[in-house]
Amino acid sequence: MKRKGDTKKFLAIIIPIVVVLSLILGGKYFTGKYFRKAPNTINIVDEKESVEFVSDRDLHGELPDNFPNQFPVYEDAVIEESWETRTDDAYAVSVVWRVKGQPTEIYHFYEQGLLLADYEINVLSGDSSSYTITFSKTQKSGFIGIVEDGQETLISVTIGDNSN
Repeated sequence: MKRKGDTKKFLAIIIPIVVVLSLILGGKYFTGKYFRKAPNTINIVDEKESVEFVSDRDLHGELPDNFPNQFPVYEDAVIEESWETRTDDAYAVSVVWRVKGQPTEIYHFYEQGLLLADYEINVLSGDSSSYTITFSKTQKSGFIGIVEDGQETLISVTIGDNSN
């Protein structure tokens, strides 16, 4: 039996992941690789390459070896899921943690931790039960979704690196 809040929790985790991957892959698409700019015009090149995934693998609840060292991870967070996706032009990792703690407390942890690590942040939405935050630093960017799940909270982080 599906509970009423299950859809909200699912969307709070999946939407940021989809958006980040779209931004990373779309960013490569729209940054000039497929467009030629002339003064005050943009001409779309007719032949567009399709994005092919080099790999898309489940990390079986482990952080990837190249997870950013300076990225904050909430204390006592337990990894529920993790996976990585590579293309020829970009790399992204997604991790979902489960933790005891309130969404507002966790939001403040990430806000402070990301700012201390020199990330730029933007809160897309937030209330006492869920938050969506974007972050960026040099070639890395991503989303954090924080959502209440009963007595616990889910933290979904997707980090993209398009420095390849």
